[in-house]
Amino acid sequence: MGPEIVTVMIPIVAIVMGIGLAMLEVVSSHRRRSQALEQRHRERMAAVEKGIELPPDANDPEAQLELVKALRKPRYLLRGLVLTGIGGALVFLWHGPADDIIQSLGWIVAAIGIATLIYHAVEGRKEKAPELPPGLQPLPGKDGDPR
Repeated sequence: MGPEIVTVMIPIVAIVMGIGLAMLEVVSSHRRRSQALEQRHRERMAAVEKGIELPPDANDPEAQLELVKALRKPRYLLRGLVLTGIGGALVFLWHGPADDIIQSLGWIVAAIGIATLIYHAVEGRKEKAPELPPGLQPLPGKDGDPR
């Protein structure tokens, strides 16, 4: 094997391994979720057959986390500040090749950020986060759970 073949094979192997690892992660994640759902289904069916009260979904941390994410109030202020900051940095701090293109992109990003901030000031404060269904408590953390 000559050095020419090795230099060609390294990128090919890297790409194949990278895609393979990504596919492996997707498959294993799907299998893990499927097994967890199947186990939950078996538990619930056994509880129904025995006449026991069904266990609440609040005991499943993944389901509760997904519910809290779905019910979380949108953070327009954070998005607006981040976009405005990135756009301002591109406009005022970028001094390299293709200045005009990057600075134009910076103005666009800053404008989107400012529009998001205006939306937050006008409408965003009026929106309230939906309430959790009975029996579910929010996860501890920043989303309003008292500690």
